[in-house]
Amino acid sequence: MLHTEKSAATPTEDARLSRRALWRTVAVSGGVGMAILGDSALYAVLPTQVDVIDISAATAGLVLSINRFARLATNTLAGRIMARYGAEKPFGVALLCSVLSTIVWATSLPVAALMAGRILWGFCWSLLRLGGLLSAISGPPVTQGTRMGVFRGVFRSGSLVAAIAAGLLTDLYGFRTALLVMAVASALAVPIYWKIRPFRDIERDSTGSAGAAGGAGDAGGAGDAGGAGDAGGAGGAEGRGGTTRSSAAALPSSKVTAAGTPSPAGLPWRRLLFYAAVTVNYFLLALFSTTMGYYLKQRADAAELLMGIATLSGLLMAWMWLCNTVLGPVFGVVIDKLGRRSTLAALALAEFSALAFINFTPHPGYTVAVIALALAAGAGLEVALDTVAGDMATESGDSKRFLSVYTNWIDAGSATGPLVGYTIGMHIGFPAMYTVFGALAFAGIGLVATGIPHRSSRSRQAGQATDA
Repeated sequence: MLHTEKSAATPTEDARLSRRALWRTVAVSGGVGMAILGDSALYAVLPTQVDVIDISAATAGLVLSINRFARLATNTLAGRIMARYGAEKPFGVALLCSVLSTIVWATSLPVAALMAGRILWGFCWSLLRLGGLLSAISGPPVTQGTRMGVFRGVFRSGSLVAAIAAGLLTDLYGFRTALLVMAVASALAVPIYWKIRPFRDIERDSTGSAGAAGGAGDAGGAGDAGGAGDAGGAGGAEGRGGTTRSSAAALPSSKVTAAGTPSPAGLPWRRLLFYAAVTVNYFLLALFSTTMGYYLKQRADAAELLMGIATLSGLLMAWMWLCNTVLGPVFGVVIDKLGRRSTLAALALAEFSALAFINFTPHPGYTVAVIALALAAGAGLEVALDTVAGDMATESGDSKRFLSVYTNWIDAGSATGPLVGYTIGMHIGFPAMYTVFGALAFAGIGLVATGIPHRSSRSRQAGQATDA
């Protein structure tokens, strides 16, 4: 018999579980932020150092993108590995391998070895990102948006630090020394991770809760997870009174909501719509972020903007990372307060409006402001889509598989956006291109939002507790 996921946890218990889950997410995100130092450093300084390492500009572009294409194969593999071995050991191995993928750049190895290092990093990132998402969905859904925002904010802090530090170190001591420093800094994450072992609590809580549900089923075959937990008398303190969010992915019951209706994750057309919306939005973000500098160069000259186009483009990229770092957690809190549906709709509308208005600003200075708004809305949508993906992953019955497929669609959009952006923009014009794909993203995300109940996750959880 299928069980429905209901929460009988008290507000005090929910608060305690939320704090523990937030700490785990911060710990895991910190590890990801340290592992990503080398990758972010390469994006920041490699284009200026092609002569130093004796490669062409085209080869540098291939080196910086090959890891994304590798992830189209490794994301699914990462999901299978974590489904079989758990998250703790694969995540730890990925931290170690990320050091190796960076340290090859501190040597004089041939280009083939550098390519292999980037492919290795792609595999590492598949494991690291999946581990981060799993940590974010490990606690009560009422604060899941906050944890998703914290995950992005913390690990993107590593990108921001690496971009600044790598530039300074390269100018002072050279490219290879800068990458060696990044590798050493990343290596510090390995012993720290094995000391605190943040995934240990997730897997222990999941096992205890699943045991409670399973024991209850044997005892009475009850259809209610909460009552079953009491009947079976099994499980630890966190498993009493029903299933927790961390164990939901282990139960077949999660394909049915508390109201007894099929969950969005259980409907194939809903999944396909969600994946399509995610792909188009990440395609748009990648396309926009890589072509906005070229568009600004066409639109205005340095005298109108009071600075060089390259400087302004760099500042806008820094703003995009800053939005992830500083505003990511803020967006997460807003998602938890206002709900998934309202936040998705508002951010999608803001992104589309900014992109559609970009060519109608009276002065290039206003154009820059509109671009900054579009980048901020895009950063918020990343957090919101991650949060919805976390909900659907838990409801799907196989969170690792669902999230690995989800990240595959992210990478498909991110990898193809820069490749076709200039071609399309040169044919139909960049403002028209931004408007067309902005409209497609807005339509897709809007349809996804209509399938989400018009209430906050806090209200939804309270309703489930009342039903229990």
